[in-house]
Amino acid sequence: MTNKILVTGANGFSAKELINELKKINSNDLFFSDIQKKSSLSNYFQCDLSSFKETFNLITKIRPNQIYHLAGSCTNIYKNDYDSNVLTSKNILDSILKIDTKIRILLIGSAAEYGKTQSGYISEKTLLSPISIYGLTKSFQTQLMKYYYNKYKLNLVMARPFNLYGKAAPVHLLIGNLFYQISQYKLGKINKIILGNLTAERDYIDIKDAVKDYVLIMEKGVTNQIYNIGTGNAIKIRDLVNKVFSQESISADVLEENNSSSNTIKKSIANISKIIKLKK
Repeated sequence: MTNKILVTGANGFSAKELINELKKINSNDLFFSDIQKKSSLSNYFQCDLSSFKETFNLITKIRPNQIYHLAGSCTNIYKNDYDSNVLTSKNILDSILKIDTKIRILLIGSAAEYGKTQSGYISEKTLLSPISIYGLTKSFQTQLMKYYYNKYKLNLVMARPFNLYGKAAPVHLLIGNLFYQISQYKLGKINKIILGNLTAERDYIDIKDAVKDYVLIMEKGVTNQIYNIGTGNAIKIRDLVNKVFSQESISADVLEENNSSSNTIKKSIANISKIIKLKK
């Protein structure tokens, strides 16, 4: 029996690593979509998921058994993030109501949904209190999942990653910004690497490990459940930056810290007990 898998946001940072992981498991029935016109991927479809018509046509054409919904944005501009994170999810859910309610969907949340919580370990039961537009729209996505499960019993699960680590991370993420500035420094285009306040502690997980957890949740996760993705440990941002500098053979002297930007959340660590149970 074939298992058709659709990955949305296929040209993005996380999706590229997920696709590499999925190809180890299922190389014949993988399908991809993104809003961009071109891609080197086979079985690729351009689709604006903020359009219900385009979304419905895409899913009707492919008729996947599983959808990894990785399309989204983090601009902190309300309309952009609402359309990318909420409307796209709603269009997918409304489409499968008309096509096949058995389709399994993995939604990608964010630790930004927790927002300004008590410092320390954060479980999936922690009250959502977002302090960014991005986190707000991701929390709306969570409510969509709950609604469509409660009302229609759709086959939905969610991964809620904390901080993702990888050289190809987008520049709006601290680690992506760091690697971008390092590349500019090595090219001689800048002589200082400028970052914000580095005193906070965060839970960073390598993107390669994160996408393995995505697959695990898709395959074994309990319907209507949310699973934190992280390491269960925190690292000081300053220590992480110094580690990267060492790996890239760059002196810490080039770092300039902009202390005018204060971190509102001092420590954020994923309680990963739920995902650990899936691994047993």
